[in-house]
Amino acid sequence: MKVLIADESEIIRKRITKLLSSFNKIELIAESESARDTAESIRTISPDVVILDIQFKDGTALDVLHEIGKDDCKPFIIVLTNYNVQAYIKEYSKYGVKYFLDKSKDFIKIKDIVKELISVLE
Repeated sequence: MKVLIADESEIIRKRITKLLSSFNKIELIAESESARDTAESIRTISPDVVILDIQFKDGTALDVLHEIGKDDCKPFIIVLTNYNVQAYIKEYSKYGVKYFLDKSKDFIKIKDIVKELISVLE
């Protein structure tokens, strides 16, 4: 399974990489730190899963989702945020986002969701 971690914070990207490093089924973990690079990386590597921060200096996760919505590649998206989760769920669900996590209290859930997705993708 290919995973793309898209977050402005290098600390968060490294923390997620470490969290996922125990999975044998993950063959690639790529990183991105901007909305533009994230959309381009999704097109280039066709990840199965994208762990996507909600806000970048050059745009938002919605910008990324809108951009890749034009493409055939439709990865599972896990959105991470420090903002009020409930305020965004409806808008993001229009793009097929099923996983929307608060960085401060749901971070560990990433591992459980990825484990679930591995079994779905096998």
